[in-house]
Amino acid sequence: MTIDLTYIHNRCKEDGGCWIWQQACTSNGTPTMHVGPKMIAVRRVVASLKGLNIEGKVVTSTCGDNRCVCPDHAIAVTKKRMADLIVERTGHPYKLARRKKISDTARASRGKLTAEQAQEIRVSSEPLKAISDRLGIAKSTAQKIRAGEAWKDYANPFAGLGAR
Repeated sequence: MTIDLTYIHNRCKEDGGCWIWQQACTSNGTPTMHVGPKMIAVRRVVASLKGLNIEGKVVTSTCGDNRCVCPDHAIAVTKKRMADLIVERTGHPYKLARRKKISDTARASRGKLTAEQAQEIRVSSEPLKAISDRLGIAKSTAQKIRAGEAWKDYANPFAGLGAR
C-alpha cells in the first residue's frame, strides 16, 4: 500500500478549503493513521509528501482546525512558534499565574522538596553535592534549582523574564 495525497483525501470530508480527517484521532483530536505497525500523525505524512522539512518540528495547520490535513494548510514550525500560534489563535497568553498554579499542583502531588528547601538551595553557598546528599535529591536537580530552571520562584517579579 502506498500512501499519497489521494489516499489521504479519500478519508477526509471537504469543508471550505479544509480536508477534515474522518478516521482515527488521538485523545486531543490530532488525526492519526497506521503506517505499517506504527501510528503516525496524518499532518506529518502530508507535510512530508508536500516536501516540508519536519525534522525536530511540529506540524500544524494554518487554518487552526485541529482535524484539517489539507496540504495547503500544513506548516512545520518550532515548538516556540507553535506556542506563539496558540496564543494568537486562542487569545490566552501563557501567564505566570497559570504557570504558578500548574507547578504548585505538581509539587503538591509528587514533589520531594518544600518551597523553603528550594529557597535554601538557591541562597546557599554550600556545594551542590553536599546539599543534594543532605536533601536526598539528585545533584542535577539542585543545580537546576540554583540556576532557576526548576522550582521557579513565582513570587519574585523577575521570575518570568527570559522564560516562556
